[in-house]
Amino acid sequence: MKVFAISILLYIVLLVCIQACNIFDPDSGSTGTGTNLLKNSSFEIPGSPSIASWDTANSETDRYFFSTDVPPATGVYSLGLRITRSVPFWVGQTLVLPEGISKGLRLTFWVKTDSFPGYLYLGVMRADTMVIDTTIVPRDLQWKYYTVDLGYNAQAGDSVGVFLHSQWRLSSDTTYWDQVCLYGLN
Repeated sequence: MKVFAISILLYIVLLVCIQACNIFDPDSGSTGTGTNLLKNSSFEIPGSPSIASWDTANSETDRYFFSTDVPPATGVYSLGLRITRSVPFWVGQTLVLPEGISKGLRLTFWVKTDSFPGYLYLGVMRADTMVIDTTIVPRDLQWKYYTVDLGYNAQAGDSVGVFLHSQWRLSSDTTYWDQVCLYGLN
């Protein structure tokens, strides 16, 4: 019941808080900085697909799958999230920001979708206050690389959550994710 309530809340956030993001030009030379704060960003452990380090909304393992359809020069597998008629499904990671990050976060990822997209949600909490509440809804039918800089007065101890969502509707669309990375900005 708690997962259902969280899913509904996140769906409302999606409807209310859709924000634009900058599309990254891979030829510009700009990349994330420092160490990727997310684990298993490529959804693979050398030689095998893996969801290790990512939590899931529930035990419905048929809601996600691994695909060999991947963006250029990224690895062997991507993660596909299916849209179904039941409640939304997500995979995500939460972490606590380490020392040394002061100017915000940079989120980078590859994504492509069928006609109806899933979405990415990133939230940052400090104590009991939501500092960042961002939803990104990609609508790309071909692989596209995104970068999103979230400038704010970052502090060690901020709680960060990155969640990849399917949605629910009468369709069988899929959103594919790969190389989902989070970096600190200094």
